[in-house]
Amino acid sequence: MEQRENSELGPGFKMTELGPLPEDWSLIKLGDIADIKYGKAKPKTRGSIPVIGSGGVYDHTNISLVDFPTIIIGRKGKAGFAWLAEEPSWPSDTTFYLDWRRQLDIQYIFHYLTLKPLSGEYAKTTLPSIQKPDLENYMIPFPPLDEQPKIAYVLNAIQRGIGKTGKVIDAARELKKSLMRHLFTYGPVPYDQVDNVPLKETEIGPVPEYWYVGRIEELVEFTRKPRNLKLSGDQIPFIPMELIPSGSEFNTGYISKRAEEIKSGVYCENGDILLAKITPSFENGKQGIVDIPTNYAYATTEVYPLKAQPDKLDRMYLFCYLKVSKVREDIAGKMEGTTGRQRVPKAVVENYRVPLPPLPEQQEIAHILQTVDRKIEAEENRKRALEALFKTLLHYLMTGKIRVKGLIGSQGINSRL
Repeated sequence: MEQRENSELGPGFKMTELGPLPEDWSLIKLGDIADIKYGKAKPKTRGSIPVIGSGGVYDHTNISLVDFPTIIIGRKGKAGFAWLAEEPSWPSDTTFYLDWRRQLDIQYIFHYLTLKPLSGEYAKTTLPSIQKPDLENYMIPFPPLDEQPKIAYVLNAIQRGIGKTGKVIDAARELKKSLMRHLFTYGPVPYDQVDNVPLKETEIGPVPEYWYVGRIEELVEFTRKPRNLKLSGDQIPFIPMELIPSGSEFNTGYISKRAEEIKSGVYCENGDILLAKITPSFENGKQGIVDIPTNYAYATTEVYPLKAQPDKLDRMYLFCYLKVSKVREDIAGKMEGTTGRQRVPKAVVENYRVPLPPLPEQQEIAHILQTVDRKIEAEENRKRALEALFKTLLHYLMTGKIRVKGLIGSQGINSRL
């Protein structure tokens, strides 16, 4: 790929209504390359043909309104959102669809509509909407026909990478759920050896016979501020709810505040587990380990700071157990308060029971689950990097600042004409 100078009007560029574009590109109205047609109310019959509305596929029917590759654009509701339909489809009556009038690459047009979607907000009454003339007069940069599929090819390749990475993340999350069920029931033994693990029934379900089941208040301390501590200075770490992770990461972030800026907050210490206690943060899995450069910090008042007793409980083991879906659902069912502002009472946390293997087993279980978490985190970082790359390339390719004229291996023109 060849990158052009990003000057006001670099060599080989011309000024257009959309800004500088390559001299061999043209500007064209969407109405000049396609007839803008209205979708129709979905049929009552069911089948395998997707019915596509302003928000995407929402039903299926047995007949198609459009039997050629098209782009469907939201007319009401999610006005301006574009959906690529390369197979037969039924655009609903809240959409427009494009019936092509000349040769072009449909995926190129779709990617440009993704970069510069029309907005119906200015016409908002009860719902955002766009009108047919808005689409007909919509200007699109139009590269030579042999370049359009090459641009689409590069962008599609990145999207495929994003999709594959998303599937790896989903599979790793499912693996972790399965591992949690196994590890907290049988311990760190291979799947084919579970029949050799004698179990006992407890109030939290079956666990190995030699495990102990204890209440959280027996195993942790709720961290409290020392009586003689006085705040001073301007580098006191403060942990707001938004910097407490909810996914595979476990360390909290923090901001620095002056002592007089901390009007309220919960005292916590480095290494404490912060457990969100308010809805919806608790249901969303908000939970983190305090990671700060000082000995103590303050956090949002909507958390419980838990300090594991190291002779009884491995901190990461408890962290992982509190992430188990069934545990979260069980605790959430004991919330109190009005709808939308419910909280987990401290007594619920104190009396909640935890299966307790010997410390070495706790550490092994935590290590196994952390290994999966690191895999998930690495793939999530990869996905974010690919998404950022896609956005950057989408802009540069659609403005000709990066050219792909010499690219080999792209698909041909994607058009029914």
